[in-house]
Amino acid sequence: MILFSVGIIFQGKHFVESLLFAASVAVAAVPEGLPATITIALALGVQKLAKKNAIIKELASVETLGSTTVICSDKTGTLTQNQMTAKEIFTMNYHVNINGVGYSPEGELQIIGVKEYIEVPSQHKNHASLTFISQTFKKTNPDIYQIIKKITQVGLLCNNAKIIRNEQNQYECLGDPTEGALLTLGEKAGFSLDQMNKEFPKIKEFPFSSDRKMMSTVHKKDSDFIIFVKGAPDQVLKKCSKYLNQKGETKKITPKIKEIILNQNNEMASRALRVLALSYKEEPELKNLDQKEIEDKLIFVGLIGIIDPPREEVKKAVELTQKAGIKTYIITGDYGLTASAIAYELGIIKSKNPKIITGDVLNKLTESDLLKQFKKYPDLIFARVNPEHKLKIVSALKKRGEIVAVTGDGVNDAPALKRADIGVSMGITGTDVSKEAANMVLADDSFASIVTAIQEGRTIYENLKKFIHYVFSSNIGELVTVFAAILLALPSPLTAILILCINLGTDIFPALALGVEPTEEKFMNIPPRDPKSHIMNRKFIARFFGIGLFIGVIVIGSFIYYLYRYDWQWGIKLEKESLAYLKASTIAFSLLVLIQMVNAFNSRSEKESIFKIGVFKNHWLIGAIALSILVLILMVEVPFIQELLHTTHLTEKEWIFVTAASLSVLIFEEIRKLIIRQSSS
Repeated sequence: MILFSVGIIFQGKHFVESLLFAASVAVAAVPEGLPATITIALALGVQKLAKKNAIIKELASVETLGSTTVICSDKTGTLTQNQMTAKEIFTMNYHVNINGVGYSPEGELQIIGVKEYIEVPSQHKNHASLTFISQTFKKTNPDIYQIIKKITQVGLLCNNAKIIRNEQNQYECLGDPTEGALLTLGEKAGFSLDQMNKEFPKIKEFPFSSDRKMMSTVHKKDSDFIIFVKGAPDQVLKKCSKYLNQKGETKKITPKIKEIILNQNNEMASRALRVLALSYKEEPELKNLDQKEIEDKLIFVGLIGIIDPPREEVKKAVELTQKAGIKTYIITGDYGLTASAIAYELGIIKSKNPKIITGDVLNKLTESDLLKQFKKYPDLIFARVNPEHKLKIVSALKKRGEIVAVTGDGVNDAPALKRADIGVSMGITGTDVSKEAANMVLADDSFASIVTAIQEGRTIYENLKKFIHYVFSSNIGELVTVFAAILLALPSPLTAILILCINLGTDIFPALALGVEPTEEKFMNIPPRDPKSHIMNRKFIARFFGIGLFIGVIVIGSFIYYLYRYDWQWGIKLEKESLAYLKASTIAFSLLVLIQMVNAFNSRSEKESIFKIGVFKNHWLIGAIALSILVLILMVEVPFIQELLHTTHLTEKEWIFVTAASLSVLIFEEIRKLIIRQSSS
């Protein structure tokens, strides 16, 4: 409105001419391409993340990722490979090592010792390192054979998984990986699953649940019934009244025996083994298939230690999170010592004896009590928890002011995924419900992909700042040029069409290129930004306003210089077709375009020198600037375009002048950055 009024009242322009010029300057002032540029930058970020196994469902989530302060992660499959291998068997008589890796049945069982608290018959004492091969071992060591047979029998029949060979001739588990490990163990021990299924047909199953933490199956054996149960040792032992001794006899579980089993569980868990207890009982008849009746007065057979190795890439990802000031908490349904061993190995916790909070303890804690736990203990593990506990933890962290990313794969994880700032579902093991509730889906289920996404989120946010700085500083340069001409009673250095050419023809490509600046590891060496902070803070505004003012002064100064070079005198009205005006306005236009190209390099960093960052590191920016310069040359040097835009040919010396003047903004910014670096050091 001001420009429109000034044009009519003070400059004597026609109504249409004033309106057109004012509208053109409005285009220069308002970054109309900014929403589109931001959307494109976010979309490109989403595409880049998809290639790195992180599928983003909402564009806004990319920006939120950059301010994440806490990651609440599952253990199995996220921090570990989720390819289980049974490594140890513990019975009340023998400790057995199991060789082999993965689901391949290649491997053997070795008895590595005899427990001193059990009296071992003399004929077995020489077999401490005997390789277990079912057929020969059945004859030479019938007692041990029967115990091994019973423990593998429970593992094979209380099971719903399948082991297959894929097209690459590799063994693969269909179903729960833990159950897959038990099937492989049975194969290594020389027992046939098909044969056992024929011998003991299943008639009922009580599936594993996060509340019971065990699974039970009921089978027919001739006219009798046999029940197999596997699950968390502390939970299964509560249901056991007897145990199987070395002669295959059942003995009463005393407090001492129970303590021995639980201590063994802790010892195995402390070595990052996932421990399952296996038990059974035989009944001549069952009046009804009641769960409580079935899972009562069981006979303890033994423990199986299953290893799930940490993912190789996770350790480096954890290091990055710690540099970035992001705290990681493990929330798992597994045993606490197993989780803490994995956490210690990966560097998530620094202490071998962290504070372990179980689901039972969480039930008793109020939200304020839980907040105190976060404050009191730097190393916390949440174990034996249910999905509702995960929601309670996330809610407490959010109340503390954290920006929380939480992982989940089950139907019951949906509330926690919704409550979190970034809900992360597993792409391989996740349910459709969890994927629907999440903001991000991991194609590979890996924790490292979460960290990659956070790093990319930070990069995108920094890139947003870069091209916003570029757009605003360039627009202010144009505004200063136009307003300075009015204040100094000069001819307009830029016509309406030239202003539009700058904004639509040459500005947009460098802005887009700044939006795809390469990811830098330094973004993970700073704490998470405050989500309440704004890009447009005083410091940011002062910086782009200062550069814009400098650009305007250089352009208007060059415009005046060339007017005088062609014998213009102050106050003399110039015709738009005169050589003085055409030369000066073309110089101003060319300089404004080139100086903005140089300013794009300035925008790549707030403090670092462009020469330290690397001038040619962003290939997209180099291409965008080359394209913009080519468009500029065409606008200035092609005759029929000259007529359309009212530009004129520039001599070699004039191009050198424009180029040298445009580099002045680089010198100006480099000096400013140097002063800031020295003052902050």
